[in-house]
Amino acid sequence: MMALPQTVGFKAEAVDEEGVWCACTVEEVDDDYVIVSFDGWNTEWNRCVCDPREIRDRTLPDRKRKRRNLPLQIG
Repeated sequence: MMALPQTVGFKAEAVDEEGVWCACTVEEVDDDYVIVSFDGWNTEWNRCVCDPREIRDRTLPDRKRKRRNLPLQIG
């Protein structure tokens, strides 16, 4: 398990809200959490990651796991 990244711009993989590992970039760093943006997704899908088990080094840099920019579903 890796610790939470401490560098803005760090490329990683993080778990999305459905439990799928997706390529991401660290956007903001705090002592207790990081904000990640998922590569190829709109900013409304950015996620706060507090648990180091939900973020990891990229396993295959050339394998991009992107979703289409789906509208945010509320409700």
